[in-house]
Amino acid sequence: MRRDILISNLVAGGLGLALLVPLGAWPLLLLGVPYVLAASTFLARAYRRETMTIRQATLVWALPGLASALLWAVLLGQIDGFGGPVLVWGAALGTGLYVGWQALALFLRTLMPKRRPVERVQAL
Repeated sequence: MRRDILISNLVAGGLGLALLVPLGAWPLLLLGVPYVLAASTFLARAYRRETMTIRQATLVWALPGLASALLWAVLLGQIDGFGGPVLVWGAALGTGLYVGWQALALFLRTLMPKRRPVERVQAL
């Protein structure tokens, strides 16, 4: 598991979800916290591979974004009197929030100290 990806995603997701508290949108936390935990773990485990094709990397990065878009489409569909195409608004909101979350996580990863690989010495 890539710890740098896990930690940066959890911190970035926590910061984003913390914005909901002063807004009084705590019900969104009930869906946001499990989503951030699951997506962060998924990304950290998926990127542990040494090599990955462009198709695999794209799919790994896009799956949590698709899940976010579907989650927002379902949430918006539950609002009575919501006007407009729910899937389009869900895709726009979910994708925008996901890209913002990942951009913040990437920024946080650049601030993390780089770990040097440990040299292993064999006993004779």
